[in-house]
Amino acid sequence: MQKNHLTSFHPTIEREQDSSLSIYNEDSEFGAYYQMSVPFQITLEYCSGTTDKDYYNFLISSLSGTYSFTNPYCESRYYYTNRPLHQHDFFELMIVLKGEVSQNIENKEYSYPAGTCCFINRNLRHRENFIGETQLLFLNFSVDLLEELFHPAIAPFFQKDNLAENNILQLFIDNDIHTPNQKVYLDFFPNRYNDKSIPFLHMITDNILHEMFYPNYGTTYMIKSLLCTLFERLTNINSFHATEIKLNSKADFLLFCRISHLLEDTNGRISWAELEQALNYTGDYLGRIVKKYTGLRLFDYGMTFCIKKAKTLLKTTDENIDSISRQLGFTNRTHFYKLFKEKCGMTPKEYRKKY
Repeated sequence: MQKNHLTSFHPTIEREQDSSLSIYNEDSEFGAYYQMSVPFQITLEYCSGTTDKDYYNFLISSLSGTYSFTNPYCESRYYYTNRPLHQHDFFELMIVLKGEVSQNIENKEYSYPAGTCCFINRNLRHRENFIGETQLLFLNFSVDLLEELFHPAIAPFFQKDNLAENNILQLFIDNDIHTPNQKVYLDFFPNRYNDKSIPFLHMITDNILHEMFYPNYGTTYMIKSLLCTLFERLTNINSFHATEIKLNSKADFLLFCRISHLLEDTNGRISWAELEQALNYTGDYLGRIVKKYTGLRLFDYGMTFCIKKAKTLLKTTDENIDSISRQLGFTNRTHFYKLFKEKCGMTPKEYRKKY
């Protein structure tokens, strides 16, 4: 296999030490293969836009040193729009800090706006395509580091030091380690009411970079602590929705999942305009996606989440039914009763009495 170091990856990289990345078969039509010689690496990329007046910044930092370059985008356009897909021997978490990026995974295009994240395993060929002003953060993890973070050898001080046994991120990593040929990745989409997702991701980025640039006593533990904080937040349902996406699913399945997340967060009471703004697609197109996967109109699919929430409130609280109907966005009590009976075959009062 043909091998290149990161500094041959681009001629204007400022080199401090030997690169932590080796790239094999960079010119192969089957894609390049990256190998990482350190347990952890952070890469920050910024693209100011896609015109001849724009530029591209790249910074990578690891135990091996820090590398950076700035280039006019016009000089890098061909490479970043035509480079082959690549895969690697490490796990990669892509975090979109600003703008939007098109993530090509095994020749399927997925849109990632600011605040979303994508966790790639070791078996997926992929490539990021810039479509405007964008800032991306990549966190690369060796298998050994992730096993240490999720299965520490030292007994924890507190019972809650470990993530829950059914934590989706931990299961994803464990499954890939034991069955490394799976074509699957994790999508992280912020909760509708989590307006602090982007500031949080920026804060984590700044703190990790500070530790990497100014290592001191305890830096290793600080970085591991920040990573654990990030993992806990990404798998907290009140902050992000984590969804496992299999590559044998349709390319628009991810969009359907995000529609479902937004409807779940709002109990189905979100307008077409709000969905359009959140997902950057027309309401008509979103409606067609929902119809494709559920057979329902978008409004009717949204009402399934509304009724689900109503059932939960009727079973688990003593709130009166008028209060529940108002909480779910109904200004007309009769309309709520009629819809509930239509979907459940009984009135809210009868449902509460039965369950």
